[in-house]
Amino acid sequence: MHQAPVRHSVPACAPKAASPAAILSPRSRCWQPRRLVRRLAATTVLVMLAGCPGDRGQSDSEDSEKNRVAVPLRLLVVDDPALAGQIERQWTARGAGELTVEAVAGDWLQKQRRLSADMIVFPSRMLGTLAAGNRIERWPKDEQGGRSDPDVFPLQRFRETRWGQQPYAVSFGSPQFVLYLRRDRLEELRREVPASWSDYAELVTRLGRSAESDPSQPTRFAVAEPLGPGWAARVLLARAAAYVGHGSQYSGLFDFTSFEPLIAEPPFVRALEELLAAAKRAPPEVLRADPSEVKRWFYEGKVAIAWGWPTGTFSIAKEVSQPIDVDVVDMAPLPGSADAYLFEQNEWVKRTARESPAVPLLAVAGRLGAVVRGTSHRKEAAAALVWLTGREFSVSVSSATPSTTAFRRSHASDPAWLDRGLPHTLAERYGESVEQTQSLAHCLFVPRIPGGDRYLSVLDEAVRRAVKDSVDPQACLERVAEDWAEITKELGRDRQVQAYHQSLGLER
Repeated sequence: MHQAPVRHSVPACAPKAASPAAILSPRSRCWQPRRLVRRLAATTVLVMLAGCPGDRGQSDSEDSEKNRVAVPLRLLVVDDPALAGQIERQWTARGAGELTVEAVAGDWLQKQRRLSADMIVFPSRMLGTLAAGNRIERWPKDEQGGRSDPDVFPLQRFRETRWGQQPYAVSFGSPQFVLYLRRDRLEELRREVPASWSDYAELVTRLGRSAESDPSQPTRFAVAEPLGPGWAARVLLARAAAYVGHGSQYSGLFDFTSFEPLIAEPPFVRALEELLAAAKRAPPEVLRADPSEVKRWFYEGKVAIAWGWPTGTFSIAKEVSQPIDVDVVDMAPLPGSADAYLFEQNEWVKRTARESPAVPLLAVAGRLGAVVRGTSHRKEAAAALVWLTGREFSVSVSSATPSTTAFRRSHASDPAWLDRGLPHTLAERYGESVEQTQSLAHCLFVPRIPGGDRYLSVLDEAVRRAVKDSVDPQACLERVAEDWAEITKELGRDRQVQAYHQSLGLER
């Protein structure tokens, strides 16, 4: 069966906010008309001003309640049965009108040219496939939603929910990797939370040597980064993001004008070299591990550092028989870099003091909600999505799946986002970390263009092969670049160039 119906129910302005026109490269500035650049900048200012607190007299949930009409609606939820079930339960308890929720598989969705539904909730990376394939439509202008709500984090408002310069969706939350750290081990080594990738590498080396010098200690490995199927490519891109993101260039994975793959260029090679070095300090099973597994190792005391993000769907008591003292657990954003690589100049440069060294990777997981093209209930569908992602119910809805996280300032200190069993005092620290990351000016996306999963799969297999067989990083990524070029040739270069521009927030 291609789909599994959940149930048919009839229920009783941040100063560093990301802009939709961020980081044009010197090359793209030459290509892009100056008038359009000025227009993009002006549009950004107007959008940000429109979202300032005080300009709105009502919350988005209050507005949506006024506009919602009790008409039958159909919702598809892609690759997330837990979220589908929770949406159905919340709507049954509090919603208005008739809602049918269906959980469907991403493979099935890829084959559908038209969707028989009113709205859809899907993995963030699929936005380009759905928008370019005309299966979802631009967000209705008269239904503001999260894009004008200053409570929603800037990168969700202005980047991840947009295709080209147009908003297409509302966010259900989009997690980024964080570091799980043991404060007691850092104190033993007199080390701070690593701020740069060089600091991180040094810490991993020290932790590894400490474990080797004392085989009796339970923490046998320094680190665990999830390198199982589907995750190795994401880890590499998360490492490379800080080397790629810079205020004077626009694209990262591909050349902005020619669409040549840049994956074999120095920032990605450096990131892979560092990943391979860290993998030597990890458990050998790391090539089978996802974020949930490496978190389990961390709570067991097997590793001192783990990658992942907290989620209320992970219970320490149920998942770990003899966990470490949770009072020593700390979390921090991934490190950044004072150095960035400029593709145009073929050189590494130092960031200025005003530039953040951190650059997040977006669409690692995440869920977006959009209106299906062709529905006769577009306004009601948009209002329903606004209601599900609004301040009042969004924590209850989104925290039911491990694929989301806090996406509003009002979520920041809510313990619902934490692994169950962690001290609630960590909620504020985690919330501050997410808000800080989601308010940065620059970001890198997991490929979210048509064929994005194919590009990602090729990279994933290559990274895992490099770890397993100690393949030379440069040679490994050069092969990836060749395979990516073949995928582009098959899909059509002009089509991919257009999609890439839109994925980065531009209209050609």
